[in-house]
Amino acid sequence: MFPNFLAQRIAHQASSYKQAIRILKEIEKEELAYNHAQKLIEELSENIYKLAQEQAEKGQLNLAIQSIDLIPDNSQIYSIAQETKINWQKRLNQ
Repeated sequence: MFPNFLAQRIAHQASSYKQAIRILKEIEKEELAYNHAQKLIEELSENIYKLAQEQAEKGQLNLAIQSIDLIPDNSQIYSIAQETKINWQKRLNQ
């Protein structure tokens, strides 16, 4: 029971990061906060990736893949995350 609760909490945290990213993406290039928002988006994307790795290490590959899917496709970590996701999907299909 406890591992399920922990998994749900981590998944919720990843979803909260995604919501924050959505809000930060609304900041226009012309606004003073734009560069800072872009840095925060990268940090949040990295945090999602780390959470996904933690889920995978605990054997929760489906949750890890769902978390990876929350990473924006224009983030720097996106391509690495997608490669990781493919590897996890292969492990699931074995």
